[in-house]
Amino acid sequence: MAGRTPQEALNTFVHPLQRALSTVSDGILLTSGVRNPPALHMLRLAQPTQRLHASAVLAMSFVCDYQILETGEPGGAWSVRGLGYRCELRDAEHEILAYHWHPFALGDVVFPHLHLSAGSSVANVHLTRAHLPTGLVHLEDVLRLVIDAFDVQPLRPDWEEVLRRSKAASLAVWV
Repeated sequence: MAGRTPQEALNTFVHPLQRALSTVSDGILLTSGVRNPPALHMLRLAQPTQRLHASAVLAMSFVCDYQILETGEPGGAWSVRGLGYRCELRDAEHEILAYHWHPFALGDVVFPHLHLSAGSSVANVHLTRAHLPTGLVHLEDVLRLVIDAFDVQPLRPDWEEVLRRSKAASLAVWV
């Protein structure tokens, strides 16, 4: 996700994610901006919990930590680097599951992982407390999951192509 300026690099990162989100929601992504590169920045949903287009109550929250860096290439190019995320799905009463990656947080859990919460009806106490390793989980993967497994109705007929293109565009951010 490169750009000639920090703002252009950020726009190149955020625009595909906003389009991907539009496949299931009218939610808006907000950034903490581009000031003070390479400071830690945040991308989040404007509503802390965003309702998805589904017959049953299903909502998600999403936060992504990022950094804007000079690439060192001629012309002063800039790029965005993803530094972590938190993405949760919940029904009307409970969190169902949560994908997390917070490699710079205090503690031992620095790998991408999944939490199975009360809304998932998992009875095994070990599973409800576990940090289940996942590998990186992209926002587009979660959006596809809600369509495929949670009966969320896509708002766009081209949703598969939008998710595919958005994920392809964001792969470089998470290297």
